[in-house]
Amino acid sequence: MAAGRRRLGTLSGLIGCLAALSLLTVAAQYRSLFDTGSMQIERHVAILQNQSLDPWQFRVLSAYLVEGYLFLVRELGWSQDPMMAMLMFRGLQNFLLFALAWLFYRTLKIHPLLVLIGLSILAWGMGQAYFESDLSFNLYFDIIFYLAAVLLIARRRDAWLIPLSLLAALNRETSLLIPWLLIAARAEWRPRPRVDRQPLLIAIGAMLVQVAVYFLVRWYLGPKAPFHPHDVAWGWELLKYNLSRWETWELLGATFGIIPIVSLIVFRRWPAILHRYFWAMVPVWLVLHSLLGVLAETRILLVPYVLVLLPGALIGVQSRVQEDAHVD
Repeated sequence: MAAGRRRLGTLSGLIGCLAALSLLTVAAQYRSLFDTGSMQIERHVAILQNQSLDPWQFRVLSAYLVEGYLFLVRELGWSQDPMMAMLMFRGLQNFLLFALAWLFYRTLKIHPLLVLIGLSILAWGMGQAYFESDLSFNLYFDIIFYLAAVLLIARRRDAWLIPLSLLAALNRETSLLIPWLLIAARAEWRPRPRVDRQPLLIAIGAMLVQVAVYFLVRWYLGPKAPFHPHDVAWGWELLKYNLSRWETWELLGATFGIIPIVSLIVFRRWPAILHRYFWAMVPVWLVLHSLLGVLAETRILLVPYVLVLLPGALIGVQSRVQEDAHVD
């Protein structure tokens, strides 16, 4: 009985911590957007009316989830202010993100107190990642889908990656790397690279589903004018723009601090699964977003940060402390 009460107390404390972190990030979001609420509503309505730009128009899942939530809160009389209702939705979204990150970091055998410290660091970074941003629901759902994917892989529920990949592709095109995480996790590299038939077929199925969703959504909604950030062409010109802009380095530092540097310093201490996820996604993610996105909008780098670099740093610190304690 006493053990049950302790577990209940621990769970209640954990829920309270995750809720507090979620509210803190919502408060930071509110401060950054309090004078741009009309822009948020306009962008949301534009997607619902099929009048947005490429690629925003094709990220439909989050828009319709938010619209369903707005309908629900109006019908229940919780809020008639769509902006405040959207902030409430963001709070729930943040809570789910932190809860999944907690579960994933625990599968990596990171100490619970160190996980809480890591989630606090993440919350700080999320609070700095709002440069030239609206609420970006699709991006934070992208993190959620990736976290759900690695949890399914860790629990060997591989087949669930196919419906997950379908939803993730409806949400954002950057989810197309999810099937590659399964291949990376299940591959054997020595004496020669190989993947067992079942996970390979599941990964191929997830890829085909995502490619089909990608093209079908664009066919159904029709072509849209592309959005070129700051009127800079995608590719080499945008890369030069990113690297030469002071805001890029200022906001990368504000969002991520020295965590990526610490993580790479302790790279050898990572478990094998993090090494596999690193090579499967981080290089291609950085290259593509450097060529196609604005790096000063640091939220676009949160997926590899949450999945690989932050837990890698935590594991390295934990390993070093344990090593020093053993020596003493």
